[in-house]
Amino acid sequence: MITLTLIRHATAHSKQICQQDSNRMLNPLGEQQAKNIALQLTQKNYLPDYILCSPTKRTLQTATILCQTLELSTQLIKTDNILYSGDVEEILAHVCCLTNAKQLFLVGHNPNLSWLAHYLCNATKSICLPPAGVIGLEFKIKSWDELTKTSGKLLFFIEPSHELH
Repeated sequence: MITLTLIRHATAHSKQICQQDSNRMLNPLGEQQAKNIALQLTQKNYLPDYILCSPTKRTLQTATILCQTLELSTQLIKTDNILYSGDVEEILAHVCCLTNAKQLFLVGHNPNLSWLAHYLCNATKSICLPPAGVIGLEFKIKSWDELTKTSGKLLFFIEPSHELH
């Protein structure tokens, strides 16, 4: 049994003229959202053994706040540009190469995280991840290379302000 937790970065400052999108930081609301979703993950006893994160500032901030709030080492965070610039198939191919992780957190961007959830679990088809939204999926497989379309079971959906079951 393995779990995949898809986490969209929390709310960031709007893009400024001449600012690269990847340099956008979380705003104060986003910082609070990241803490709140970490607390909800703690209540569910969902802790990652690996965090794959887009290299943008807002995703790294989200992942770092999650680790701090969950009292985990930030050394769990590994960045990969595929979560920023890749499509669903490329992200999935990368995930399928992971060998040791049993509880994986992906911290990235929309629309790809929502599309990945839709691909892996029919129950997520109506969900579009908002900033700081979280989808938890479970798979009855032993390794990521066994991952197949619609094989996931929706465990939970967390919105920044409240949770839906």
